[in-house]
Amino acid sequence: MSHADPPTPAPPSAAPARGVLPAVLWACFLATSWTWVIGMLFPVLLVRDFGVAGWAVFAIPNVVGAAAMGFVIARPDVSRQVVANHAQACFRFSELAITMHVFAIGWAYYALFDAWGIIAAGVFAVIVFAAGERQRLVLLVTAVTVLVSVVTLVWWLATPELPNRVAGAARGSLTVTDLAMFAPAAVLGFVLSPYLDLTFHRARQATEPGTGRIAFALGFGVFFLVSLVLALLYASSLRPLFEDPVELALPPALIYTLAAHMTLQAGVTIALHLREIGERRGHEGLHRAGVLAIGGAALAWWAVTEPELYVGLSAGELVYRTFLLVFGLVFPAYVWLCMLPTRHATAHGSRLGVYALTLLFTVPMGYYGFVVSDTGWLLAALAILILARLIVEWLPADTTAAPTRP
Repeated sequence: MSHADPPTPAPPSAAPARGVLPAVLWACFLATSWTWVIGMLFPVLLVRDFGVAGWAVFAIPNVVGAAAMGFVIARPDVSRQVVANHAQACFRFSELAITMHVFAIGWAYYALFDAWGIIAAGVFAVIVFAAGERQRLVLLVTAVTVLVSVVTLVWWLATPELPNRVAGAARGSLTVTDLAMFAPAAVLGFVLSPYLDLTFHRARQATEPGTGRIAFALGFGVFFLVSLVLALLYASSLRPLFEDPVELALPPALIYTLAAHMTLQAGVTIALHLREIGERRGHEGLHRAGVLAIGGAALAWWAVTEPELYVGLSAGELVYRTFLLVFGLVFPAYVWLCMLPTRHATAHGSRLGVYALTLLFTVPMGYYGFVVSDTGWLLAALAILILARLIVEWLPADTTAAPTRP
């Protein structure tokens, strides 16, 4: 995550947009770009482990943290400076997002929708990526994707079995204490991660300050929330996905609507992040993303064919939780230690050193706390992150550096 290697500039774009229609379209763009296989599948695990309270601890900081970026990064020029200063971290974020989606499509979507789920998500990703610089077309596609999610939510709300499905999600298998230990990690992860998302920066740079704030608030407070509420409704029904996919059984109508929602959302997310890499890093960036995507597909194949349990988890859940650990700890820790302003300018290399040393301790703790589910380790990791931040604040001043933004 080098600070010294700025991204290749994206192609010139039109002047930042203003008005109600651009705000709505960019809100759809944001909601779709952030509806990952985390938002669509992680609630299944949270409801299983913690019940509806687990979903709330996940959803609230997710919505608030993502929406807040449009207010914290107040202007397009600030966003451009952030991307320039932290290019490599942003690229790793997009690369791993693509890799995680390829894994989840090959593993989870195959179990849910057979090979057609993989084909549909892949085809849609190619179509959106092929739209290239036709930004209006991309915005329209994301608007259609949001509309499909709304229709899917309405369809699930109308099912007669809804009360039983919600009742099945009410309570989890872990304790309130476990949830209390997980909550700070969820808040830290979802409040900080958005600042590395290049699709968020694209939206911020493409809109006037006021229009951008409306887009972020509407996109996450309404459109993205639709997907999270839908995930809560189907969470108990999809629980076998992480335990015994053979037991998955949903009425065809629900499967079809869910397939439309999940494949469109995943396809758009892959395409939008691939587009950012392609425009800013060219063929070299696309080749790197392609290699990582092949790695994600290999992990999916292993998860589908591996019958053994590891630390009590299926192979699919083990890999999925490991990806979650990266996005819930490794990237937020970068923002926490290397991006947030300090009381005086400090050398980025020194901050990276503190970051690397912090990960050396916190990643094993996060693994035991989140993957193995010994949740006490999560508090220990949080304590080290707080200590590391204090160390960053007291690093020697870099007298040659200009004042930095987030």
